Parts: sequence; C-alpha cells; structure tokens
Amino acid sequence: MAELQMAWARQPNDRQWKQPEGEDPRTLYQMMMTSVGRFGSNQCFGYIPEKGMPRTHITYDEFGSLSTAVGQRLADLGISTGDRVALILDNSVEWASLAYGANAIGAAYTAMYTHQHGAEWAYILNDSTPSLLAVANTGVLDKLVENMPKEASAWPSAGILLMGEDPANQLPPEGIPVHEWTEFVALGRSSENTFEVADDPFALNTLIYTSGTTGNPKGVMLSNWNTLSNILCVQSAFKVYVGDKNAAFLPWAHSFGSTFDLHWMIRCGVHINLISDLTRIADECIEIKPAVLLAVPRVWNKFYDRVNSQFASSPVKRFLSGKARKHAQKRINKAGVECDAVPAKGVLDKFYDKLIWSKVRA
Repeated sequence: MAELQMAWARQPNDRQWKQPEGEDPRTLYQMMMTSVGRFGSNQCFGYIPEKGMPRTHITYDEFGSLSTAVGQRLADLGISTGDRVALILDNSVEWASLAYGANAIGAAYTAMYTHQHGAEWAYILNDSTPSLLAVANTGVLDKLVENMPKEASAWPSAGILLMGEDPANQLPPEGIPVHEWTEFVALGRSSENTFEVADDPFALNTLIYTSGTTGNPKGVMLSNWNTLSNILCVQSAFKVYVGDKNAAFLPWAHSFGSTFDLHWMIRCGVHINLISDLTRIADECIEIKPAVLLAVPRVWNKFYDRVNSQFASSPVKRFLSGKARKHAQKRINKAGVECDAVPAKGVLDKFYDKLIWSKVRA
C-alpha cells in the first residue's frame, strides 16, 4: 500500500499573515498551476455529465490546460486586469475553470446561484458590472432576458457564454454576442496570443454576494491574499492527503464553499468529486467513498439518521451497535478529544470497531 503523503508542511505558528512570503502562491491561478506541476497525472475532478451516465474524471494536467485556455479566450475578448466575469452556474468543471481563467489574467469573478430570482441576478450584474456572463443553460438565459433591461449597455459587453447543448432561445439585445462553451475553449486553445499571468496578491479575486435576506444582495470584495491566507493556514492542519477523494456539494458561489471545497482541495492535490444530485448525497458518497466531506448540520443529520436506521433494523444490530457505541465513547473520553478520531484499543474495542464502525466508514 502506498504511503499517504500530505501535500505541504504545516505553517509555523508564529508566521505573519499580512502578505505572501517565500514560495507562497500570490494568486489563485498560481496556486492551481503549482498543484498541476506537482500532481499533474493525478485525478483532479470527477463528475457525472448527465443523469444516468457514469462518472467522468479529468487530471490536474487537463484541468490546468483547460483553465489556461479559458484565460486566453477571455483575454482575446478584451477582458483584462481589473475586469470582472460573472457566473450563473452550478458547481462544475466549467465553473472552476472560469474562476481560475479569470484569475490568471487579473480579472475577478462573481458567482450567483442558478435558483436565484431573476431580479437578484439583474441587481448583482448592475452592481458588479462584469464584462462577460456565463450561464448554465437556455432556461437561465431565458429568465435573465425577462429580468434584464432591454438596452445593450446594461449587459456584459463581451457577451454571454452559454453552457449546455441547446441553442439559445431568448436572446440578449442586439450587439451582445452569445458564445458556445465548446467553441469558446477551442478558440482559447488555438489562439496564437499569450497573456501575462497576473501576479498581484492584493488584487480583487472575487465579489461574493450575500443572499439579500435584509434587502438587496451586498457584495464583499475579497483579494487573492484574503482567500490564499485562509487556505495556507489550514493546508496541513487537517489530515488531507494527496489523492484523497472528496464529495463536493457546498455551493462555490458561497465563500466557504469556494475557499475550502474547491481551492483548498486543489492546493492539497485532492480528487474533487462533484455531487450531481443533492437528494442523493448519501448514495453518491457510497459510490465515491470520500476521505474529505465538508457539510452543513442538516446534511450530517441525514447521514446520522441513515446510520441509526440501519442499526435499528434488527434486535441483534441494536444490541451490537449499543455495545460498540459504549466502547467507542470510553476511548474518546479517555483521549480527551471531541472531534478527532481515536484508534480502537483493546480486544473488545477492536472487535466492535471491525464489526460495526468499519462498515460505517466504508
């Protein structure tokens, strides 16, 4: 069995966090490309293209190449340092490559949810003034057209980037082009131009908007270093190993989701597996077998209830699981911890661990 390897050494407790130092990455794109250099042939993303299809995987090399092609195409469309790119997409390889591609050329990204009200999209687009907007499908574009002003001046000047196989139904105003994803990437790959890789750690990286529960959404400006300092300070604080799998479903349009379920995983060389159906998180996790899972309490409760229902399915299982709980609780109490795993000790403890808890972990 191959030895587990952590990607990076833990940061010194007394280091300063005001700015990058030494070999720290200065931008998210630089961070990602460092991971490409180290983990190139490792799996980077796993995703289900369409319902009923098997999970597809791409390597770090492939993702780095895709993100660079996206950055080149953005640059060829006239997008540059200080500009913004907006996304109305669910978590996807396309989402990630647009975020890193924009970062590569010094542009910032702002992400919205596909289930948001169209009026909120219109407000955020007016506030963030993106040069390009990527949308998940024709349904999102139709809803956008219904809620946006009719004047071309109110729309992103470099146009709309449409995902999916279906052609546009409702169109933006005349003069606003609609780009198709496959062609967009192909043009970036075949471009004879090259862009200058951005290098400012304090440049705007993303605009994160609140849900707008107390009025219109509020935009929070985060620099490269705002995000990177969070990633670097936890990069080896937890036992996340190169090649570990995670199951990613927290929305990347949220700061926590993008920082830790995307960027931190990339930094650590993790194989990011996208959950395709939020109603089947537990089932997809059984298939993925993640070593890393970031979730909110409601999701943990679902896992807890599922395990408990299996324990309660027969008198024998209830008895054995009760005994296993008592032995596990004793060793955890003795270790004086609350959230860390404690290896089984003693004959009975190891017996129950193998009989009960090994099946839960599997």
